[in-house]
Order: sequence, then structure tokens, then C-alpha cells
Amino acid sequence: MDTLLENGTHALDERGLPITITGLRALIQRLLIRLSVRKGSFLPDPSLGSELYRLPCSAGEQNNRLALHYAQQALLQEPGAKVEQAVCRLMEEGSLAVSVTVKIDDHSYPLEVVAL
Repeated sequence: MDTLLENGTHALDERGLPITITGLRALIQRLLIRLSVRKGSFLPDPSLGSELYRLPCSAGEQNNRLALHYAQQALLQEPGAKVEQAVCRLMEEGSLAVSVTVKIDDHSYPLEVVAL
């Protein structure tokens, strides 16, 4: 069981209590956290996170391969999820978005993070 996060904070129900999530929804949230957090920046667990922030701010096959490697490394701690693909694209404001496709059981799920 986990607490739902929205816009960087805990989502609250109508009573002002944190909303709990389980199962697939909690797993996908954990995957997004692992992909979004800079590896080494979370002091209680320095191995948590990814190195996607190290990607050059450009699109292309070489960057996609590197993004795939970084995403696979970040999700090693989640054995139920397998990274199938990673694609980089430049956003209008100049940052880099990374679309990661993750296979869980027999389904593929698209996730997107901004590499900061």
C-alpha cells in the first residue's frame, strides 16, 4: 500500500486524508518515482533513482539507446517491470522528455518523465 502523489504532494480525499493506492497503480507510481528522481539524491537510499538527467538535451537513436540503458538500470529493483523502449524528444521550453514503455505481466504501459 502506498499514498497517491499528485503534483509533487500527497493527494487528499474529501476528508483531507491521504488517498491510498495498491497493486498496479502503486507499482506504476513507484516506477515513475524511480525514473524521475536523480540517482544518488535520496539520502536514505542513494541507489534509488535514474541517471536520465545525464542525457544530452537532444533527440536521436544514440540518445534513445542511452535512455533505455538508464531506465533499465533505474528499474532493476522492480523485477515485475521490464523496460521495452525509451524515446527522447525535445520539448518546446528546451528540456528533454523521455517516454519509457514498461511491460508488466502481459501489458505494456507508457510512462513519461522529464530529464532534468
